[in-house]
Amino acid sequence: MQIDLFCIGKQDRQFFTLVEFYEQRIQHFANLKIYELEVKNIKDEVRRNQIENEKLAELIKKRQKKKYINLWACEPRGQSFSSEQMAAKIGHKKDTGQALGFVIGGSMGLNQKILEMCTEKLSFSEMTFPHQLFRVMLLEQIYRSLSIINGVPYHKA
Repeated sequence: MQIDLFCIGKQDRQFFTLVEFYEQRIQHFANLKIYELEVKNIKDEVRRNQIENEKLAELIKKRQKKKYINLWACEPRGQSFSSEQMAAKIGHKKDTGQALGFVIGGSMGLNQKILEMCTEKLSFSEMTFPHQLFRVMLLEQIYRSLSIINGVPYHKA
């Protein structure tokens, strides 16, 4: 199974070890590719967010030309799932040979154009999390879902 993670912003050093930890574990079950987009040298946060979202949309479109991807936006106003429900949804994509992509926005979130490109909107909570930490949380849940699908006891720990 192909899983793509589209992220605005580079991973900070303090979270890098955890990201790498889950990346390695996910690779046992799926091919994971992380795309990072970062726009520098623009102090106006609104303008920077606009450019980041435009570049993110271009990147996703290029990737979708190579292989259709079901995109899930990580969005506070999205739907929440239990780990088992998320595993079932990912398992269905895996069983039907579909690729899956997750989109994590920057500090100002994803714009409407990106949200409209997504087939699902996934929320972990009504709370706000730093996108660096959220990346780790998402990777952990992807790994947990793949563990459930493959009968690995990790998800019960």
